[in-house]
Amino acid sequence: MFKFFLLLKSLTVILQYYFSSTKRYINLLIAIFKYRPKTILEIGVFNGVRSKQLIECAKIFNRKIIFYGFDLFDIMIGDKNLKKYEASKFPLTKKNIKQKLLKINDKNFLFQGFSKTTLKKFLRKKKKIDFIFIDGGHSVDTIRSDWKYVKQMMDDKSIVIFDDYYYGIKNKIKEIGCNIVINKIDRKKFVVKKLPFIDYFKKNKNRLGIQMVLVKKNVSHL
Repeated sequence: MFKFFLLLKSLTVILQYYFSSTKRYINLLIAIFKYRPKTILEIGVFNGVRSKQLIECAKIFNRKIIFYGFDLFDIMIGDKNLKKYEASKFPLTKKNIKQKLLKINDKNFLFQGFSKTTLKKFLRKKKKIDFIFIDGGHSVDTIRSDWKYVKQMMDDKSIVIFDDYYYGIKNKIKEIGCNIVINKIDRKKFVVKKLPFIDYFKKNKNRLGIQMVLVKKNVSHL
C-alpha cells in the first residue's frame, strides 16, 4: 500500500512537471524508474524539493535509500558574487533541509561548503553511488570539478545526470553550463545521452534552452 502511494505521488509529480515550464525534471524521475537506485547523491540541494521527489520515487523499488546532499546552503545568503556566477537562487539552510528529508527518509547525509572541497573529502569514504545529479554551481570551473570527483564514485551500473546543458547563449558557454564539460567527456569510456524535455525561456530577447545529459560508463569498452 505504501509503495502504491509513492507510485501515485511520483506519477502526479511527473504530470505536474509536464504541464509546467520545467518539463526537463521529468527526466530525473524516469531515470529513477529505469535504474532503481539505492544510493542517491545530489549536488545542489537548494530547497530540498527535488531531493524529496528523488527519494520518494526511489523508495517505490527499494525501501532503504541512502541520500547524500551537497550544497552551500546558508553560506550563500548575502553573497552577491556567488549568486552571479554559481546560482540563480539562494538555498535553504542545512538544518531546514535535514528536517524536511527526515520526514520521508532515515539515512540522509548533508555536506555544506564548496563542492570542490566537500566532494574531495567525500571521496575518501570510497563509496560507489548509483544515481548522481549534478546541479550545483553553474560555472564551468565548478561543474568540471564536480565531474572530476563524481566519476570516481561510479561503477558499471552508476548514472550521472547533468543539468544546465544550454542552447542560445553561445557567448556565455565558456563561463557557465555543462556544455564544455560534456563535450570533452571521452566517448570511448563513457556513454553520453542528451535527455528529452528541453525547457525554453526568454532571456534578454534570446531564447534560452536548458537540457539534461545522462552519462554512464561504457561497459563494452572495459
